[in-house]
Amino acid sequence: MIRGYMAVGNKCAVDLEELCLPISTKAALEILWQKGFRVAAVDVVKLARGCVSSSRYRRGANYFEAPFTVDCSTLTKWVYAKTGIWLPRHSIDQREMGKRVSDVRAGDLIFANGAKPYWFTDPTDGVGHVGICTGQGTVIHAASKDRGVVEDSIEDFRDPARVLEE
Repeated sequence: MIRGYMAVGNKCAVDLEELCLPISTKAALEILWQKGFRVAAVDVVKLARGCVSSSRYRRGANYFEAPFTVDCSTLTKWVYAKTGIWLPRHSIDQREMGKRVSDVRAGDLIFANGAKPYWFTDPTDGVGHVGICTGQGTVIHAASKDRGVVEDSIEDFRDPARVLEE
């Protein structure tokens, strides 16, 4: 899942296996349940699809404007926040949060150069755009002011990163 967890609103994603607790996962879940915690299953693809044709695009949109106004990384940040997973603001940083994978699954983040790619050490490894894989050969992303949030073919995207384990 993600290295390091951070609460988002009243939600926080936790990988109990990764914590290496001295008790079983079942026992840990029972304790959390008794303390009032609940499992909230969120379908990130369904949530993202709800933004198609209804969210307005604005480059540099802030997280608090979502889901009404988004850019590509604000859309992914907002969708994952609903699962309790905090993502950084920019696509290049979001790519670093996930585990790079070769098999694309529904809910994976996937990247493209975009209009203004950012990079850390290698200019040929730039990222300027992010979307959410549907698992059906398409990606949901905030494309542009003219197009808004759309579902397009995955062919122009690369570098899938998994932030949500099943």
